Amino acid sequence: MLLIYGITASLGGSNDFLTVYLAGMVTGNKGFIRKRSFLQFHDGLAYADCSVPSLRDA
Repeated sequence: MLLIYGITASLGGSNDFLTVYLAGMVTGNKGFIRKRSFLQFHDGLAYADCSVPSLRDA
């Protein structure tokens, strides 16, 4: 992660967004142990985030 942050900083890009985007691209294209469980967990978090009303809407 630090390597990706260093690369994006040297390119002068939007460091936070570009770092997360590149890290997701690298992680998503590599196989790792429990990848399916990892993806299911994060899909669940995204679903919960969409289904729970925002505090701003209250």
